[in-house]
Amino acid sequence: MVNDAKPAVFIFTTAYHPFVGGAEIAIQEVAERLAKRFRFFVITARMRRDLPAREERPEGTVVRIGFGLPLDKWLLLLMGPVAFFRERSVVGMPLVWGMDVSQGALAAAVVKFFSPRTRFVLTVQYGYGGGRLRRGRFGLVGVAFRFMLGRADLSTAISNYLAREAAHFGYRRPVKLLHNGVRLEAFLRARSSPEGTSPPTVITVSRLVPKNGVDILIRALPEIRKSFPDVRCHILGSGPERPRIEELARTLGVVSAVTFFGDVPHGDVPRYLAAADVFVRPARSEGMGNAFIEALAAGLPVVGTPVEGILDIITDGKTGLFANVDDPADVAAKTIRLLRDKAFGRRLADAGRALVREQFSWDAIAAGYADVFRAAMLPRILIAAPMLPPDIGGPGAYARGLADAFSKRGHRLSVLHYGTKADPLGHGIRQAGIPLSAFLPVRLLRYAFAAWRMLGEADIAIALDPVAVGGPLALACRVRGRPFIIRIEGDALWERYVERTGDEMTLRQFYEALPRLRLNRRERAWRRMSRRVFPRAKRSVFSSRWRQEIFSLGCPGNEGRMARIEPPWPASEETGSKTQEARGRNMVVLFAGRFIRIKNLERLIRAFLAAAPAGWRLELIGEGPGHSALTRLIREGGAGDRIAIRPPLRQPELRREIASVHAFVLPSLTDVSPNVILDCIAVGTPFLLTRETGFYEALKDTGLFVDPLDEEDLVAKLSALMDPQSFAACRDRLAKFSAGHSWENVADDWLNLIRNSL
Repeated sequence: MVNDAKPAVFIFTTAYHPFVGGAEIAIQEVAERLAKRFRFFVITARMRRDLPAREERPEGTVVRIGFGLPLDKWLLLLMGPVAFFRERSVVGMPLVWGMDVSQGALAAAVVKFFSPRTRFVLTVQYGYGGGRLRRGRFGLVGVAFRFMLGRADLSTAISNYLAREAAHFGYRRPVKLLHNGVRLEAFLRARSSPEGTSPPTVITVSRLVPKNGVDILIRALPEIRKSFPDVRCHILGSGPERPRIEELARTLGVVSAVTFFGDVPHGDVPRYLAAADVFVRPARSEGMGNAFIEALAAGLPVVGTPVEGILDIITDGKTGLFANVDDPADVAAKTIRLLRDKAFGRRLADAGRALVREQFSWDAIAAGYADVFRAAMLPRILIAAPMLPPDIGGPGAYARGLADAFSKRGHRLSVLHYGTKADPLGHGIRQAGIPLSAFLPVRLLRYAFAAWRMLGEADIAIALDPVAVGGPLALACRVRGRPFIIRIEGDALWERYVERTGDEMTLRQFYEALPRLRLNRRERAWRRMSRRVFPRAKRSVFSSRWRQEIFSLGCPGNEGRMARIEPPWPASEETGSKTQEARGRNMVVLFAGRFIRIKNLERLIRAFLAAAPAGWRLELIGEGPGHSALTRLIREGGAGDRIAIRPPLRQPELRREIASVHAFVLPSLTDVSPNVILDCIAVGTPFLLTRETGFYEALKDTGLFVDPLDEEDLVAKLSALMDPQSFAACRDRLAKFSAGHSWENVADDWLNLIRNSL
């Protein structure tokens, strides 16, 4: 039973308070600000026996794993997931947040591995550089990092450098940049005391480990003392390098100038910074460097090195100074300049503090994490389509538009389709294609297996075809226990029957006559499969009432699970200016689509030759089994100079073609919701469309519509398109079209349906 209405977030971190570093501070600051919206649990290694196994803090519940020993961080890999599953039984389905590239985040990835439906957000925070990511612990650090990234639903990074590292290690989705921040007010209060110290003081706040380069600062001190003999060096922090650094200070004769303060409570750091003149950290590597931000917040000029995440903070000569890596002489020179030129140092410090105020506020960072958590909790969607562009077909164009709209909302998306040459979708969208070369049953099984795999990272699926897609998807969803929604537009059974028999009939006529028709074995199998798929779908979606009525003729009894989602009509502002553009080929009538019988192309050719005055051309763009028959008909009619067949075009090129011609024609026996007509509307090209379409409801006062089986009607409508006065009227009506149902509206409709189906 869930005892808290707030969503639960389980934070996995190797260390937590009283062990304090950048990751631990970030967790506390974010969780405290979001505690009213989320319930936080921090699962961490205990590592000290005096620490309680469970502690309630203002930001949430801390669960410590282990026996109070340093090895507890390795126990976290095993016992952390156990603790998570125990706590989850109380709070319901939570979100898991892994912080830092370490044992804690690896334990979170293990949770995701054993509970795929749990959402996992990974924050990439790592201070030891790309070399150690790749080769650390004999390459195991890199292996673990890839494992974490492969499990993550969403990823954030504290610097652009670490975001690039995530991409290098195989993460293919967008990485949201969320820096660590600082409580600016704490540093402003500390700096309220009079500025200026005597003697001059250089400070560094750092773990004493090789990557932070504190030894280079010690080596720079003899040179600094030549200009400022009484300079003091304050070192805050501890670590395994402290004995070596102390010995180095003695060897160089600067031990009297150096004070090691050890670990200082984080709340006291502003006071120490306020008492200093310059902050120096000549780091060899750095994921981000929170200490730099704190120094800037304290109003100190800083000296750093141009490595990795520090580049997000320091702009050389504007918000700080860069010294060369492992170059004590350069560190000394830059430090001396800041100690000597107080006005220059003040300009750098003021610019640095402004940067902190603009980009490193914990309030803004916490709001960013809230957005990430909400996005991670959104439904994960698999779109299953029969094709994708450049392959010709409305479902492919619809799949691309829907994927783009969902992706902009932050949903994690997968898209499965037939064909292996599809255009890539947006960054972060998982995409897979099934080769068309295999025998049909093998093809369907391969599609089902691919769907089963992709459903492991999806909560619901959308099928954009009832049989070739819907059949294998229904099987995969049944095995995975996932719901699916099916969008019903075209009809492969009708297409196959018309192509095989040559019987010219509309989609409505086909289903009215279906009980009397003689279907072959494949068509009967297709029919049986479709009748099994539809009842298993949570919803059946149609773009028009007209299509829904025809579906009910062939598959009655599903009315309670039907829904309508309008197509994405171009907004009126897209059309007005384009209708006035000069057209480069204003005596060309264009068709684009597949060369199959239902497109009614032979009747179109005959009608064009009967209607078109001299000088007019018909161009047919596409491919398909009817290519040879069309070529023969054009040749036998002596129309090779008036009618041209052209190869398929990609959608952007096709839209430009549509914009350049006089008019577009699509006299199909039936065309449910042709996307190419949307392109006509978008570019302001008048069109002639079959009356047997779901678009008639919305566009009857916008375009010309024709009875596809009435050749005389087709001749008359083509003649009207070529008549200047009638054409001008068509263009004016098109310019006034204002349905304005965009892809954003379509996405809203789909997401409402998805929420009601989960």
